[in-house]
Amino acid sequence: MTAVQLLTLLGVLVGLFATVGAPIIRLNTNIATLNETIKAIQKQQDKLESNNSDEHRRLWEKNAEQDGTLSEHEMRIHDLEGK
Repeated sequence: MTAVQLLTLLGVLVGLFATVGAPIIRLNTNIATLNETIKAIQKQQDKLESNNSDEHRRLWEKNAEQDGTLSEHEMRIHDLEGK
């Protein structure tokens, strides 16, 4: 193998790496960034679901409290009308 052939082969290999390797490296970087973004979004979603559950629980507790108050008022009205 002559020096010219060796340099040509080396040039072809460098060109191949530049053509194929660089996009693969960028793709890997983008995939890593997307993975981190998805993890952050998942944490936010979990927090929102937890807050949503707490809010629903508080709403139902308030609803039950108001049902009791309304029932007491109905009984007072019933008693007053019966007199």
